[in-house]
This record gives sequence, C-alpha cells and structure tokens, in this order.
Amino acid sequence: MHPYRVFVSYFHNDGTIAARVVGHLRKIGMKPIWDENLRGGEDYRVQLEMDITFAHVFLPILTPESSVSLWVNQEIGYAKGKSVPVLPLAIGELPPEGFIDPLQTVGVNEDLSNLEQMLKPETVHRVVSSQETAPAVFECAELPHD
Repeated sequence: MHPYRVFVSYFHNDGTIAARVVGHLRKIGMKPIWDENLRGGEDYRVQLEMDITFAHVFLPILTPESSVSLWVNQEIGYAKGKSVPVLPLAIGELPPEGFIDPLQTVGVNEDLSNLEQMLKPETVHRVVSSQETAPAVFECAELPHD
C-alpha cells in the first residue's frame, strides 16, 4: 500500500495524543505531517498551507479543546476548500461539527487503547480512494518528479 501523506491537525494541549497518533501512523506505513515538520526561518502559514494542500489525507484530532481551536477549525476549512480528503479522529465521545459534520468519524477511546484497531491503513486508503466530491489536487507518487 502507498505511504500516504497524512496531515495531522490538533490543539497544542493535545500534543501527547498527537504524538501517539503520529507514531501509530508511521507504524502502519503512512507519512504523517504535523507541526514538528515546520522549518525554522520560513513563514509557517505558507508551510502549513502547502503541507495541507499536498497531503493525501487531512486528519484532525477532535477533542473538546480542539473543537474551539481557531487553528484546527481554520485548517479543516482550508483542507475542505482544497478538496483534501478529511478523516476526523474523535477522542472519546465527540461528534464532529461544522463542515466535517457529515463525515464518518473514527472514534477511539480517551486512553487511545483501541487506536490500532480503529485506525488502519485500509481506512486511510478507503478515504483517499472514495473521492465523492471534487478530486484532490494530488497524484499518488513517491517522489515529486514521478
């Protein structure tokens, strides 16, 4: 299976959760992109826009805190506007709201004990493959020149 680029959006107070999700994504063969990838000395907003635009999947981590985060909500809107497939990951009982409301959420326990069971490579592949709206602005390739 192709190592999809998965942009992980999260509220900074949920950094421990995000780190575990990123570790899991790497373990299942994905290429997670998150703010740890930001390069110093460059405009971070431009970097975030590019990273979201060229992600195969946008994965917002939904928690009570992230639902009120301006950054997470703006990133969700940006991803939707760029037709990047969105795969919401809800921590605990938290239904999505706003533009991602109609999307099926992957729900995991608050302690992430079922993360491996709920977030599988097949899930990511299905989201990338099931473009029901406008096609994404990417082509699956390992290298840019491909």
